Amino acid sequence: EGIPPSAATYINMMKVEAVQMDLEAAEHYFASFMEQLLNSEASEEERLSQTILGMAVLLDAAGRAGNETGVRHYFREGDTISRKLGPRANATASFYSSAIVAFANCRRLDLSEEWLALAEKRGILVDIGTHISVLKTMAWRKGRDEVPLDDCETWVERNIEGRLDPTAELFRILIRAAMAQKLPERAEHWFVEARKAGFKPNHKMWSTLFEAVAFDPEITKQWFEKAANELEPDGNMYVAMIRSMATGGLADEAEGYYEQLTEKGIKPTTVTFHALMAAAAADVDRTLFWFE
Repeated sequence: EGIPPSAATYINMMKVEAVQMDLEAAEHYFASFMEQLLNSEASEEERLSQTILGMAVLLDAAGRAGNETGVRHYFREGDTISRKLGPRANATASFYSSAIVAFANCRRLDLSEEWLALAEKRGILVDIGTHISVLKTMAWRKGRDEVPLDDCETWVERNIEGRLDPTAELFRILIRAAMAQKLPERAEHWFVEARKAGFKPNHKMWSTLFEAVAFDPEITKQWFEKAANELEPDGNMYVAMIRSMATGGLADEAEGYYEQLTEKGIKPTTVTFHALMAAAAADVDRTLFWFE
């Protein structure tokens, strides 16, 4: 109180509002940020750099809100500034990455690819992290007509293969997209491909695989046995197994995985009990037991 907010504070507040998909609030903080910046003793280059970083956050806010008009507006505004900074500036790369992801959030992959091509033409580095963010926007979509895996695989084929080294997270997202599209065989395919690429699956990747093949409890159990031979299962892996057993109506086996979880000293969460209640749904008394 009584201490004026720093530029970093305004940027952080903008990021908070971006996550909340509140573009108007982000714009409010951006105005205050610019007022402070213009009254500072920063050099012209520093002002341009800070301005473009602020606009990158506005792009994120507009994209998360699905506001394509806002994304277009801030891209035009920021691109003019980025050209003054040059393609090698970190702020320019950050701005273009934000634009590519923002258009993907607006479900305009055609524009994401267009700005990706423009970035490459200008010599702006777009790293694998940007592609990961784009893929996440596809893999986490929910809608009757969505084909997240198809979109993800097309993006990888066009923009990553032969250009950038893949990461474990990239493969996990492809597995997640296969799960969203209810294609367990494709999930298994990408899991195997990750191993071929030299990545050792961690707890997160194993859990995603279990969720992806959960429609077939027997297959899920086979994968769990393989996982248990490589690492100590964690709480999320057990929850995935309980959910898979629930899918098959196997309440006894679901409770068996719960017992394993507690024997290992893993503390159950609300999510754990929700999964157990789903597994016991056919038995009212059993469901009430887990509810209590």
